[in-house]
Amino acid sequence: MVLVPAVLGTEPNYSLATELQEATGCTFIETVGISPGVIGYRVRQMLIKYLQKNKVSFIENAQVIGASSDGRRCTAVRIRNAAREYSLAAVSF
Repeated sequence: MVLVPAVLGTEPNYSLATELQEATGCTFIETVGISPGVIGYRVRQMLIKYLQKNKVSFIENAQVIGASSDGRRCTAVRIRNAAREYSLAAVSF
């Protein structure tokens, strides 16, 4: 087993690790580093791609400043980003 820092690329695939393992006969494992780390970046990319494929919309760099509920569930979220403040209603669930 060979432990290496997160140097095998930013894409969420292990083709380089597989290539190294086949060439050397050793198992290569990346260690987790201090944030922001490559492994965390890969996980974020995989999560975003999965959610976008399932029709989830994103508003990045926004701060949640409040929420509304009907007592049982969240009905809207109020957010603020650099441009403005607005409310997003939970109408699809």
